[in-house]
Amino acid sequence: MLYNSSGWIWPASWVSRLPLLSHIQPLVHDKPDVVWWKDHDGNRHDFSVRLAWDSIRQRAEKVPWVSVVCCIISIKDYDTANINKLKTQDHLRVWDTNVNGVGSVCPFCKSVPDSQVHLFFECNFSKRVWSKAKVLIPVQLPSDNWQQIVASLAPVAHRRAARVVVTKLVFAATVYFVWQERNARLFNGKARSEEMLFQMVYSTIRLKLMSLRFKDSVHVHRIKNTWKIS
Repeated sequence: MLYNSSGWIWPASWVSRLPLLSHIQPLVHDKPDVVWWKDHDGNRHDFSVRLAWDSIRQRAEKVPWVSVVCCIISIKDYDTANINKLKTQDHLRVWDTNVNGVGSVCPFCKSVPDSQVHLFFECNFSKRVWSKAKVLIPVQLPSDNWQQIVASLAPVAHRRAARVVVTKLVFAATVYFVWQERNARLFNGKARSEEMLFQMVYSTIRLKLMSLRFKDSVHVHRIKNTWKIS
């Protein structure tokens, strides 16, 4: 028991460790109990799990590429790629892991060690898929290296301009389907052609663009023609 008609009955060991306990006001018996949560800024709110988690979670400085990662198309593996955590075999080798007995070479070209840098887009297979896809991008990108692409998109990624949105979608979808294909070949022994991957990128983005609305402009008309959207 921690409370009786006389007030709080805190264990002495608790009070010695937390002197604040002795200053807590007695309970008011004529009112129903209410659960409150004080956030990390000291503001009081109705309790919720979301608020509790937001108060106790570890915080870090916002990274410059957050607007690129928070793409309007939800592609989980694309987000992961941007923080360099994809489980390519160069990462797994740190744990001396041999996935399903498969060697540590790229499952596409089978001649270079499997790594994220190689996968996006140094490998000839993924580079050809990206070459097909980037033709549809209305923004000039500096190179085919995904890190440089992210760096170039970060300053403008928060914009809702159609050209920026399409560029982010094309990049995100290409990364996602290349990674999906990599896993299919590595773990399931199934393979699709470059053209099939490109068509998946194209159809995915086209369907997404059909659900979006942009302010009418010359650039928007060009984008609609490119993606065959009436």
